[in-house]
Amino acid sequence: MGIIGFDEQYYYFIDSPLLIIRDWEGVYRENPCIFKIEKQKFLYVCKFYCEISEISIREEAIKTIKSLDEVIKAIVNNYYVSDIIDNHYIGKKALEVFKESIINKDSINSDFFKDQFLCHLIYSRHLILKRCLEEDISYSKKHNFKIILDSLDKVTEQWFCFTNLILKNMYKPIDNFKSKIIDIITKIQKKEEILITNLKYK
Repeated sequence: MGIIGFDEQYYYFIDSPLLIIRDWEGVYRENPCIFKIEKQKFLYVCKFYCEISEISIREEAIKTIKSLDEVIKAIVNNYYVSDIIDNHYIGKKALEVFKESIINKDSINSDFFKDQFLCHLIYSRHLILKRCLEEDISYSKKHNFKIILDSLDKVTEQWFCFTNLILKNMYKPIDNFKSKIIDIITKIQKKEEILITNLKYK
């Protein structure tokens, strides 16, 4: 969950709909995508388990970005980076390495599958990109605008399936759903490639 605000009585948070029970009463009336929970209840739950993650933004990396065109250019460039950045692979290379690690290892480190934070982050970034494209009037006039949105929808759907798969199986031995992971990652690779290609030649 991500806490985005608070008042004297409540914390206001956002999270994947997969993690929110359908009859959750604490919905913020001005935005149904935001939920609220009483501070006392939240603190009570944290006594049993609490893990904090921080999303840091490197200001020097975004100072030069002043338009959606520049954001998309950065997305395309990052997708093709093959070097390790901040101890991690990113973009296309990250998908390749991740898939290879699942295929080739008999015993897979399961830490990634017990914490869906990264999955939600990737899924959410695709949703944000779609919102930005739809809000930018100039993009609706691009010759391949519909193709971009369609490919974005398809790859976002696959990331949703991947996140859902992790949620349902996170406490099971990974070998039990290994083939499903490989299948979804393969689909994601193909659809990400189509999306990036269309963004590149927008």
